[in-house]
Amino acid sequence: MIAMKQYYTFHYRMSDQSLAFNDFIYHPNNYGLIDYRVLQMGDHTVAYLTPRGVRQTAALGKKLFNEEYSRNLIKRVQRHLRSLRQTKILLRNVETLNKRGRLYLWKTTAKRTDEFCYLYLYCEQPVLFPLEECVRQVAHNNKRLQQVLETPALAKKFGFPKKAQRALELLFIIGKYKLQLHLKFEPWLKELDAFIAYIGRTYHLSPKQALMLRREEITGILRGEQEPPLDELNRREHGCVLLPSRRGAIWRCYYGKRFDYWHKQLEQPRKNNITGTTVFPGKVRGRVRIHLSWTKIIKPTPGSILVTGMTNPQLLPYLKRVASIVTDEGGLTCHAAIISRELKIPCIVGTGNATKLLKDGDLVEVDANKGIVRKINKV
Repeated sequence: MIAMKQYYTFHYRMSDQSLAFNDFIYHPNNYGLIDYRVLQMGDHTVAYLTPRGVRQTAALGKKLFNEEYSRNLIKRVQRHLRSLRQTKILLRNVETLNKRGRLYLWKTTAKRTDEFCYLYLYCEQPVLFPLEECVRQVAHNNKRLQQVLETPALAKKFGFPKKAQRALELLFIIGKYKLQLHLKFEPWLKELDAFIAYIGRTYHLSPKQALMLRREEITGILRGEQEPPLDELNRREHGCVLLPSRRGAIWRCYYGKRFDYWHKQLEQPRKNNITGTTVFPGKVRGRVRIHLSWTKIIKPTPGSILVTGMTNPQLLPYLKRVASIVTDEGGLTCHAAIISRELKIPCIVGTGNATKLLKDGDLVEVDANKGIVRKINKV
């Protein structure tokens, strides 16, 4: 009997991400609840869901249909946002603090980061997919779907059942809070980066070595219990993979042949065409501008095609100048979808491979009427 090959579903691709931050993300109480396979190559992270992980995210999303469950989750998000604002005074230069102060700030940063990662998971498209499918099914056609996405109040007029109306409402509420979480958490992410930079300077590590520090190693170094594990850092620097461990345990980190195996399994080309979900129609041509950072910004040239993992709030002032937006991830009510509808910009989300197959300067045609992106060969 021939074993069937395992299929992995792309989730996101991101730059400017440290291994320590991935430890927070994939803590067993956060994204670590879900079966992922995660590649770390320098500051570049790529995450894939296993078939089991896809089922797990869908099961998590279905819980949102329970009104009490979703209401309690939203209240928790609101409390977390207040907490981020109220503790802003703690953000300061790490080097100005004594050992006790640094440990306290690190503990506070870790607590805020853990809570953020847990809540942000519920804002991810794989989790929101059951809500999106509920709306799609009752919309019956793309025209009506576009209408209710632009004017949610039409759902009642069109006779959507209460479950679908609630799903649509939740999608927009969660989309709004996802944007706020992203904005309000950024100072804490910068604080995390400051700790990594501080340890790098103190122990004469290269920037790449410092990025490879794990969460518990930073804790041990700040407590004076250990020094940076240089041999481990150097091995991780060439690429490593994070894999789930036993329930409740920190995820395992492998490099060398184990990384090579998973890199081949996950990053091998699955398709050469770029297709996704249309969130605002139109057809345009332009030059590609790639953006992968979670916090940094770029300034796209007028008429360019912004190709990104997912738009971040900092890009908002510059999105009016782009001709189209194409994203790897995201769904019907993600940030890119909402902005593209507001600005009337053709947009395709959820391609899964646009940032992988395209590069800066490529001439492409975005057919958001059909949800297809085509490279145009230079004459």
